[in-house]
Amino acid sequence: MGDVGDYARMEEGELAGGRYDLCIVFPYKTDSNVKYGDSAEPNMRVPNDKEQMQMANWEKRRNMVLKSLVNAGLSIRCFYSRDKDEVFCKIGTNVGKLKEIAESTKHKIRMKDEYDGAYAPYVRDFPGTPEFQYMDRRKVSHVYAPAESADADDLGSASVFSTRDRIILLNHCVMSRQQGSAGIDVAGLKRSGNILAYFPLHETRLRDKLDEKSFDAFVWGSKLGHVRDYFGEKVALYFGWSSYLTFWLFLACFPAAVDLVFDILFMSPDNITTPLFAIFMALWASLFTHFWTRKEAELSVEWGTFDNEPEYESPRPEFKGDVRYNPVTRKPDLHYPFMKRLPFIILSSIVIAIVTVIAIGAMLAVYFTRHLFAGESMVERWGFMFALCAAVHLFDVMFTWLAAKLTDMENYRTNTEYESALMTKSLVFKFINAYGALFYIAFFKEHQMLLGVEMQCINDDCLLDLSYQLTAFIIYRLFIQNLIEWAWPKIAMQLRMTTEYLKSGAGSDGNLLQDAAQAERQAKMDTATTFADFDENWIQFGYVALFSISVPWLPIVALIANIVEVILDKGKLLYSVQRPFPEAVRDIGGWNPAFELLGFIAMLVNIALAVFDTDVFGGLEGMSKLTWFFVLEHGVLVVRLLAWFILPSPAPHIRNLMLKHRHTVHENVHCVTDDDDEMRSAALQSLDYQPVIYDNDEDDD
Repeated sequence: MGDVGDYARMEEGELAGGRYDLCIVFPYKTDSNVKYGDSAEPNMRVPNDKEQMQMANWEKRRNMVLKSLVNAGLSIRCFYSRDKDEVFCKIGTNVGKLKEIAESTKHKIRMKDEYDGAYAPYVRDFPGTPEFQYMDRRKVSHVYAPAESADADDLGSASVFSTRDRIILLNHCVMSRQQGSAGIDVAGLKRSGNILAYFPLHETRLRDKLDEKSFDAFVWGSKLGHVRDYFGEKVALYFGWSSYLTFWLFLACFPAAVDLVFDILFMSPDNITTPLFAIFMALWASLFTHFWTRKEAELSVEWGTFDNEPEYESPRPEFKGDVRYNPVTRKPDLHYPFMKRLPFIILSSIVIAIVTVIAIGAMLAVYFTRHLFAGESMVERWGFMFALCAAVHLFDVMFTWLAAKLTDMENYRTNTEYESALMTKSLVFKFINAYGALFYIAFFKEHQMLLGVEMQCINDDCLLDLSYQLTAFIIYRLFIQNLIEWAWPKIAMQLRMTTEYLKSGAGSDGNLLQDAAQAERQAKMDTATTFADFDENWIQFGYVALFSISVPWLPIVALIANIVEVILDKGKLLYSVQRPFPEAVRDIGGWNPAFELLGFIAMLVNIALAVFDTDVFGGLEGMSKLTWFFVLEHGVLVVRLLAWFILPSPAPHIRNLMLKHRHTVHENVHCVTDDDDEMRSAALQSLDYQPVIYDNDEDDD
């Protein structure tokens, strides 16, 4: 216990924000019932030689890390876990250290409103030098806006560093090898098992304030800046995208309601308004991503990330490779050649193809069984429809796990590369898994033979059959999947806590400080990621964009489902998962082209459904239908191109605002103004200068 107590007393100065912001979890004992470094209890056993050596190595590594943190000027507080088999170290620092890190890293801080809210690299005031009679002094601290802080009242003064800024700067100080930083190789220590977890701590008061603004901040997006200030740009952009989708779905509700009225009057989704609604949805789907990128650019300029350049990413903790010289960092680093990865990429492709065929076979088996055994009863038909929903969900869960394993085998160096590879696998499979049954009903089912059994749509109306199956999918996702998504993080955390409690045998004394208990609970939570949320929304967006023609009330239900999804995601991020590290990204990355591609496919599908599946075009021959398809499809493409030309992304006023921000920063932080240039020019003009003109050029070669 000596090492923990000693370092716990090394706190100096007033902590920025009045709190610790990061937490590292170290292993302490191989088992909570092993005697090591603490007061022995009767039921504790003596460790064997291997355990003794392991725990001694852990202690040595832990002491090295803690000394590095303290030598870097950081404040730490260490304590044991409930079962005393782990050591928790909370990390914070004072405002002076944050200013030092911010200036050395050129960290951007928001300027006051009178400076248009631009973001400028942090620069400390310079008092000047006696040699120049302090005429070279520079005072710029007044231009930075104070950040909202949960503890501003307690500290008596506001800081320019928000909770997001503190985490970014502290994380840099912990991991960087620059002078004045700790230089901790967190990824390497995680790989070797010397660090169990490393994460930002939640701020209870600030988190509760954010929860109070949940509808404005998360659902409508009118106070999205509060989400950004707490979670960072990557998470805020996800909720910005979700709120924009809510608005876009709201726009689709009006023509959907008109088409729904005609569906009720005609008692069928196939009526005179269906082709018009299909054309609207084709435009809706194909233009969504374009208008979102305009909004995205507006947010990135508002948050100072629009002109962010890609930065060097540290390796993932799971990355393995050979140590080689890195020309970027000019230091030894891990390297994994592409030719070693290639066999695993080929293996992944083969596995995905096999699993996709199995999923298609399972879908066809459900339809075959339904037509073989189900009667005309709608109860039986709905039973098979929900059975198909369960099968699709099961394959979705299984493939999510399988795709992660395959991507792990491919051994990508950075999180960006890893997510890109995982996204490709996931979207290819899930497009077929989620929409395959619906495409089969829409284009292939009617009067086709399947293993000798003739397939027929309900009442010989494939749009009606499509609407029933799509309704089943939406109901299943809205209730069953959302229930699982809400409950699983809580169950997973409770299972981890219970497992540790059972391993402890005699239990624990339970006399831990409240903040210690909170840190330990957070360590047992799942890590936060927006990947699964975007993945789920990609599927739901596809249902609306591809097949609303058969279920005109789908945009209305999707609007409600999207609001429910955002509320669940908000609750999960605030209370059920670890707080993510803020990431200063300018866009949602690969998800933009993913939604763009899905929107283009939806445009083609809606036009195809209108031309080939509705009675309005039913009297036409095959070539006439094909002609109409190309005419309508090209018409939508023309509208799309006009939108890109007339309303470009980013909008012109956003580009002008970005340029204005750059000028403001140049003038007020770098202290270079047009007046300086004018004064210099005037001074030069006032000099008495007479040029000398020679008779010839004696310097001629």
